[in-house]
Amino acid sequence: MENLKNFSFDKLKEITNEKKYNLVYINYDRANGIKVLSNIIELTEEEKNSFYRIYIFNDDYMVTIFNFGRENLKYNKIKKEDFDNYSEKYIYLETNKKELKNKRLKVRVGNLKIDNSREAIQYIDFIGGERA
Repeated sequence: MENLKNFSFDKLKEITNEKKYNLVYINYDRANGIKVLSNIIELTEEEKNSFYRIYIFNDDYMVTIFNFGRENLKYNKIKKEDFDNYSEKYIYLETNKKELKNKRLKVRVGNLKIDNSREAIQYIDFIGGERA
């Protein structure tokens, strides 16, 4: 687990070590300020400089990038192997966004190995499917 390390978009490839991931961009100050993408190159330079939080995730890891302002970007990274024990759950999404219609967010929830009393959540993937 990596906590509040300095982040720059130039280091992203080094941090993710993966080509396939989901990306959720959040900027509460913009209309339609939540975007779901499949790659960082889909973000504009303006969006890279103006965001609240960015989540990058797949089955192996989840990176959360925080924007503390004044070019102060930090990230957390949690990996599947950071969990001592976990369960996988699904969150149903209520949205009008076409790319997320009828999908669920699959998450991993469990205690961390380094501090077994601390519960953590890792986003895994968007899964298609209807409500049961």
